[in-house]
Amino acid sequence: MGATTEDERGMKHRAIIAGFAMLVTVLSAFAVATPAAAAAAEEDVFYIAMQADLTDFNNYNLGSNSVWKAHVISYCYEGLASTDYDLSTFPLLATGWTFDEDTLTVDVDVRQGVLFHDGTEMTVDDVIYSYRMARDGTTYSDRIVQAFDIDEDGSVDTAEFDASVIRVDDTTVRFIMARPYGQFFSSTLSVPIVPMAIWDDPANGFTDADDKVVVTMSHPLMLIGTGSFVYDSGVDNSHRIITTFPDYWGKDEVSPAGMPLFPKVLDKVYYKIYTSIDTAILALQGGDVDYIAWAVTAGRVPSLQSDPNIQLEYMSD
Repeated sequence: MGATTEDERGMKHRAIIAGFAMLVTVLSAFAVATPAAAAAAEEDVFYIAMQADLTDFNNYNLGSNSVWKAHVISYCYEGLASTDYDLSTFPLLATGWTFDEDTLTVDVDVRQGVLFHDGTEMTVDDVIYSYRMARDGTTYSDRIVQAFDIDEDGSVDTAEFDASVIRVDDTTVRFIMARPYGQFFSSTLSVPIVPMAIWDDPANGFTDADDKVVVTMSHPLMLIGTGSFVYDSGVDNSHRIITTFPDYWGKDEVSPAGMPLFPKVLDKVYYKIYTSIDTAILALQGGDVDYIAWAVTAGRVPSLQSDPNIQLEYMSD
């Protein structure tokens, strides 16, 4: 969510570099038309330098969790709730909810008319399925265990899940917490919602047997969600491309804090893959990329400071 609003607020020609105790935002203000800047002007493309390629397309694989999943793949997905600029939580794929503090019951109203990237409409069944699939051994399991682990054994088995995540009707999902969990709305309700029609097939990689979940698929189909960006294409160890989703439900929506949900000034994000930070910096200085998406040691900051085409904006870590 945060990245899409940066797109809206003019995130072009920017690079992030981090020193030991600082986060440095580099704003490239090229005086001449560089290749990246010229292409971006014509095609609304934003070029980002990435370190190495993604390991797989499996957003649920703890073993291959990386910056790709946090800052690229995640743009393809949305949860029932999201976090705003002011760190408050607001409904996203939900239109709202009611919370009974005495029973720790949250009834969530699921947004209607939302399309997945493959054109199918999101349903309450997709919502429940997405939680079931993520409950064990995935990058999102802790958000589910913290909320619904009734016997406190560190996992949520099928019986606990069925008692905690309930289909009320075609528009409502009921969540019943096992005990008070302060991050339920910001964390548990942000689990990505994915299409059951694709995932509910052992051939695609999801099985739920003997109280164990196995998610093995690694294919671009895994990136189909409801997010404002959709995976377009890529070449191993060269580049990856995501484009804005033309049928995104929230094109004209803004968050309570005024954060646009859809990047109106951007059509495509082109991730160029580099083997070292030095080549990425050279690409930034030469105008081949607009943004560096991984940490840069403090020792490299002086050379960037001396570059007349790059402006550094310092922020606290």
